[in-house]
Amino acid sequence: MKVIKNDDFNIEVFLGKENFNLDCKDELEDYLKKFFNRLKEYYDIEVKGFYDIDIYIDKNYGVVLDINRDDIDFEPIFNSIDMKITLKKQNFLYKLDEYKYEHYGNIYYYDGAYYLDIFRKISDIAFMCLMEEASIVYKDIDIIKKRGKKVLKVL
Repeated sequence: MKVIKNDDFNIEVFLGKENFNLDCKDELEDYLKKFFNRLKEYYDIEVKGFYDIDIYIDKNYGVVLDINRDDIDFEPIFNSIDMKITLKKQNFLYKLDEYKYEHYGNIYYYDGAYYLDIFRKISDIAFMCLMEEASIVYKDIDIIKKRGKKVLKVL
Protein backbone atom coordinates (compact mmCIF):
# COMPACT_ATOMS: atom_id res chain seq x y z
CA MET A 1 0.00 0.00 0.00
CA LYS A 2 1.21 3.46 -0.91
CA VAL A 3 -0.39 6.62 0.54
CA ILE A 4 0.09 10.08 -0.95
CA LYS A 5 -1.37 13.06 0.87
CA ASN A 6 -1.48 15.73 -1.82
CA ASP A 7 -3.00 18.35 0.50
CA ASP A 8 -5.55 18.63 3.29
CA PHE A 9 -8.35 17.84 0.83
CA ASN A 10 -6.91 15.02 -1.32
CA ILE A 11 -5.36 11.64 -0.54
CA GLU A 12 -4.40 8.96 -3.07
CA VAL A 13 -4.09 5.40 -1.87
CA PHE A 14 -2.62 2.67 -4.06
CA LEU A 15 -3.92 -0.57 -2.55
CA GLY A 16 -2.99 -3.07 -5.23
CA LYS A 17 -4.94 -6.31 -5.05
CA GLU A 18 -6.42 -5.75 -1.62
CA ASN A 19 -9.19 -8.20 -0.78
CA PHE A 20 -12.51 -6.57 -0.02
CA ASN A 21 -15.97 -6.90 -1.47
CA LEU A 22 -16.70 -4.10 -3.95
CA ASP A 23 -20.20 -5.39 -4.65
CA CYS A 24 -21.66 -4.92 -1.17
CA LYS A 25 -22.05 -1.26 -0.18
CA ASP A 26 -22.22 -1.93 3.57
CA GLU A 27 -19.08 -4.09 3.57
CA LEU A 28 -17.27 -1.50 1.47
CA GLU A 29 -18.20 1.32 3.85
CA ASP A 30 -17.11 -0.78 6.86
CA TYR A 31 -13.80 -1.55 5.15
CA LEU A 32 -13.22 2.15 4.40
CA LYS A 33 -14.02 3.22 7.98
CA LYS A 34 -11.50 0.68 9.32
CA PHE A 35 -9.05 1.82 6.66
CA PHE A 36 -9.45 5.45 7.79
CA ASN A 37 -8.59 4.35 11.33
CA ARG A 38 -5.39 2.77 9.95
CA LEU A 39 -4.56 6.05 8.17
CA LYS A 40 -4.81 7.87 11.49
CA GLU A 41 -2.82 5.24 13.39
CA TYR A 42 0.04 4.68 10.91
CA TYR A 43 0.17 7.89 8.84
CA ASP A 44 -1.23 10.47 11.26
CA ILE A 45 -3.93 11.39 8.73
CA GLU A 46 -7.26 12.09 10.39
CA VAL A 47 -10.30 11.50 8.22
CA LYS A 48 -13.60 12.94 9.36
CA GLY A 49 -16.26 14.92 7.58
CA PHE A 50 -17.77 14.43 4.13
CA TYR A 51 -15.71 12.73 1.40
CA ASP A 52 -16.09 11.93 -2.27
CA ILE A 53 -14.27 8.64 -2.78
CA ASP A 54 -13.54 7.42 -6.29
CA ILE A 55 -12.49 3.78 -6.34
CA TYR A 56 -10.59 2.93 -9.52
CA ILE A 57 -10.39 -0.78 -10.28
CA ASP A 58 -7.99 -2.40 -12.73
CA LYS A 59 -7.81 -6.16 -13.32
CA ASN A 60 -3.99 -6.14 -13.39
CA TYR A 61 -3.06 -3.70 -10.64
CA GLY A 62 -6.04 -3.79 -8.33
CA VAL A 63 -7.48 -0.74 -6.58
CA VAL A 64 -6.64 2.95 -6.24
CA LEU A 65 -8.62 5.19 -3.90
CA ASP A 66 -8.90 8.88 -4.74
CA ILE A 67 -10.22 10.46 -1.54
CA ASN A 68 -11.40 14.08 -1.70
CA ARG A 69 -12.71 15.96 1.31
CA ASP A 70 -15.62 18.19 0.43
CA ASP A 71 -14.92 21.83 1.24
CA ILE A 72 -18.20 22.49 3.01
CA ASP A 73 -18.82 23.59 6.56
CA PHE A 74 -19.55 20.18 7.99
CA GLU A 75 -19.14 19.81 11.71
CA PRO A 76 -18.84 16.07 12.14
CA ILE A 77 -21.14 14.67 14.75
CA PHE A 78 -19.18 12.38 17.06
CA ASN A 79 -16.19 12.51 14.66
CA SER A 80 -18.26 10.80 11.98
CA ILE A 81 -17.35 10.11 8.39
CA ASP A 82 -19.83 10.52 5.58
CA MET A 83 -18.90 9.39 2.10
CA LYS A 84 -20.11 9.28 -1.45
CA ILE A 85 -18.51 6.31 -3.18
CA THR A 86 -18.10 5.94 -6.94
CA LEU A 87 -16.71 2.75 -8.49
CA LYS A 88 -14.82 3.10 -11.77
CA LYS A 89 -13.76 -0.13 -13.48
CA GLN A 90 -11.21 0.52 -16.22
CA ASN A 91 -7.83 -0.43 -17.58
CA PHE A 92 -5.10 1.71 -16.04
CA LEU A 93 -2.29 3.03 -18.18
CA TYR A 94 1.32 2.57 -17.16
CA LYS A 95 3.58 5.54 -17.84
CA LEU A 96 7.08 4.65 -19.01
CA ASP A 97 10.13 6.70 -19.93
CA GLU A 98 11.15 4.20 -22.61
CA TYR A 99 9.36 2.21 -25.30
CA LYS A 100 8.96 -1.22 -23.62
CA TYR A 101 6.44 -3.96 -22.93
CA GLU A 102 4.75 -3.53 -26.32
CA HIS A 103 3.92 -7.25 -26.51
CA TYR A 104 1.41 -6.84 -23.64
CA GLY A 105 -0.75 -4.16 -25.22
CA ASN A 106 -0.97 -0.86 -27.03
CA ILE A 107 1.61 1.86 -26.52
CA TYR A 108 0.65 5.53 -26.73
CA TYR A 109 3.12 8.41 -26.94
CA TYR A 110 1.82 11.55 -25.25
CA ASP A 111 3.49 14.59 -23.73
CA GLY A 112 7.00 13.12 -23.86
CA ALA A 113 6.19 9.74 -22.31
CA TYR A 114 5.02 6.27 -23.34
CA TYR A 115 1.83 4.79 -21.92
CA LEU A 116 1.11 1.07 -21.94
CA ASP A 117 -2.51 -0.07 -22.17
CA ILE A 118 -2.40 -3.75 -21.17
CA PHE A 119 -4.88 -6.04 -22.85
CA ARG A 120 -2.89 -9.28 -23.08
CA LYS A 121 -2.18 -11.66 -20.25
CA ILE A 122 0.83 -10.57 -18.25
CA SER A 123 2.61 -12.83 -15.78
CA ASP A 124 3.04 -11.75 -12.18
CA ILE A 125 6.81 -11.52 -12.66
CA ALA A 126 6.51 -9.37 -15.79
CA PHE A 127 3.95 -7.17 -14.05
CA MET A 128 6.26 -6.68 -11.06
CA CYS A 129 9.06 -5.66 -13.45
CA LEU A 130 6.68 -3.23 -15.14
CA MET A 131 5.72 -1.74 -11.78
CA GLU A 132 9.40 -1.11 -11.00
CA GLU A 133 9.68 1.07 -14.10
CA ALA A 134 6.22 2.56 -14.53
CA SER A 135 3.88 5.01 -12.86
CA ILE A 136 0.20 4.14 -12.66
CA VAL A 137 -2.15 6.45 -14.54
CA TYR A 138 -5.78 6.05 -13.54
CA LYS A 139 -7.12 9.52 -14.42
CA ASP A 140 -7.37 11.20 -17.83
CA ILE A 141 -6.95 7.89 -19.64
CA ASP A 142 -9.34 8.89 -22.42
CA ILE A 143 -7.41 12.10 -23.04
CA ILE A 144 -4.13 10.22 -23.39
CA LYS A 145 -5.69 7.68 -25.76
CA LYS A 146 -7.36 10.36 -27.90
CA ARG A 147 -4.53 12.87 -28.05
CA GLY A 148 -1.63 10.47 -27.84
CA LYS A 149 -0.10 8.79 -30.85
CA LYS A 150 -0.58 5.03 -30.91
CA VAL A 151 2.89 3.61 -31.45
CA LEU A 152 2.10 -0.06 -31.92
CA LYS A 153 -0.98 -2.25 -31.92
CA VAL A 154 -0.55 -5.90 -31.01
CA LEU A 155 -2.82 -8.20 -33.01
